[in-house]
Amino acid sequence: MRYRLVVVSPTVREAVRLAGGWLFDRAMSGWDVTILAGEVADPLPARVLGALVVPWDTVPASAEGPDPHAVAVIGNPQDFDDRMRRWVTDYSHRGQETTLWGEAVWVDLPLHAEPGIFRPSRTALLFKAHALNETTGPPAAPSADEPFRAVGPVLRGVTSLQAHRQSGGSRSAVGPGA
Repeated sequence: MRYRLVVVSPTVREAVRLAGGWLFDRAMSGWDVTILAGEVADPLPARVLGALVVPWDTVPASAEGPDPHAVAVIGNPQDFDDRMRRWVTDYSHRGQETTLWGEAVWVDLPLHAEPGIFRPSRTALLFKAHALNETTGPPAAPSADEPFRAVGPVLRGVTSLQAHRQSGGSRSAVGPGA
């Protein structure tokens, strides 16, 4: 059984920009990564990172079907329609690992959010740079750090999303599915 990560984002570009290194590292460690996007101009940047893109309008209004193991929410809640805000709230209350990426605060999530930083592998940074170049809009250089806030059960292992340096200077993710 493979772990499933569902990412909810207004656009593929925002998902790549804010969490692309993390998405790539998760996909390369065996996770099935799906981005639910409000605007799907081009799915290629997500495919570069190993993710599948599904438009919001094809997603059921309520959280149905098999639960993902983790949910990532990208961006500002005002950029989501009511149906997707409800979907995020439904899943966040089911106890999945939930991470928030971007500066916005989700008041619908009455859970405490703990800040953290994910440091993508060097390979992830290269793929993120390529994915960013494939998005529409002004070119952006990938950041070496991807700040997030952890909500719910992931709080016990915020460091499991972080990377550390091994002897010899290489980076590896710590913890399950990182």
